[in-house]
Amino acid sequence: MFVKKSQQWGKYNTITNYVTPDSIDKYLVYRLIEPGFEIWNKMGIYQRNLENFKETPVMLNSLSDDNCMNCHTFCKNNSNTMMFHMRGKYGGTIIYSNKNLTKINTKTENSISAGVYSSWHPSGNYIAYSVNDIVQSFHAIPEKKVEVYDTLSDIIVYDIDKNMISTCETLSDPDRLETFPTWSPDGRYLYFCSAKKQPVIKFNQIRYDLFRIAFDPENCSFGAVDTICSVSNQGQSISFPRISPDNKYLLFCMFDYGNFSIWHSESDLYLLDLTTGKTSLPELNSPNTESFHNWSSTGRWIVFSSRREDGLYTRPYFSYFDSSGQAHKPFVLPQRTPGYYFNFLKSYNLPELVTTRIELNPRKLTKVTKSLPINATFKSKD
Repeated sequence: MFVKKSQQWGKYNTITNYVTPDSIDKYLVYRLIEPGFEIWNKMGIYQRNLENFKETPVMLNSLSDDNCMNCHTFCKNNSNTMMFHMRGKYGGTIIYSNKNLTKINTKTENSISAGVYSSWHPSGNYIAYSVNDIVQSFHAIPEKKVEVYDTLSDIIVYDIDKNMISTCETLSDPDRLETFPTWSPDGRYLYFCSAKKQPVIKFNQIRYDLFRIAFDPENCSFGAVDTICSVSNQGQSISFPRISPDNKYLLFCMFDYGNFSIWHSESDLYLLDLTTGKTSLPELNSPNTESFHNWSSTGRWIVFSSRREDGLYTRPYFSYFDSSGQAHKPFVLPQRTPGYYFNFLKSYNLPELVTTRIELNPRKLTKVTKSLPINATFKSKD
């Protein structure tokens, strides 16, 4: 590449692009929503074919009286095993499993709230949820806009076949805040973030460490607890732990305090080698926010949320992750028109890679979302 400047030609270094033989999962699923905190109107969950530019809606809130819907998740990148939450008038959790659509009320007399952040057990038989009392506050300084934090939070496990919720003392400690559950690929451990509870006035002193608890999927029981990564004593906080399908690496967000990383510009992605216990800073980060992320079904690709372009709009970026544990240069979700993102006034929320197309559609889902939910039952703590 040559450029003429001040009447002289200069040559740039040669750019070499390597095309990997490892294909990415075919579809990306995300929620589109305005990035502001003042008001929102229309939102929807969409799927995008990564082999072309076709985007189709999975569910639109215009079909459910403009309510909020959020937190879609999948079991092992499988579009045929998924869930998402409906909020407001038609509140409940929509679960699609074994070709059955159900709407469940996961709020019981013994839990703080209905399920919030979720993770499918690899067997497809359980879903781990956090249950949270979430508060949104506003800063009075220009550098920060919004602070989202929990005053209460526990973790529960929902047994799909039994329609039963269970927990244990470790996952519902009244002196701590437990959140962001995620299963190990073998289903034998549940990873989660936990912080010491603080008064609301000390919101900027709430810092989460990473733990895991043993789990027996045969009888839905919990075992010993391990500390995986302790950073609170270093003035840092962890959110969104996600484990690679081969169980070798754990990717997480780390930032100054709290758990809602999308509003923390200092939030970066860190990689924990689960064999050596060493943590590294992969070449994924920017001066702005990096937040929610997930692995492809093969573990060779990472998709993550970033506000690197303007600090306001969240967009999905992809990085190739090679067999040596090296993340490669990220690139934004391609669009048909190069200037697309300059004119698109919505944020991409919770990007998730799935291997096949979601066969559900808004019309089919609307009937279920407007139905009365089935109430889950609560099992006594272990």
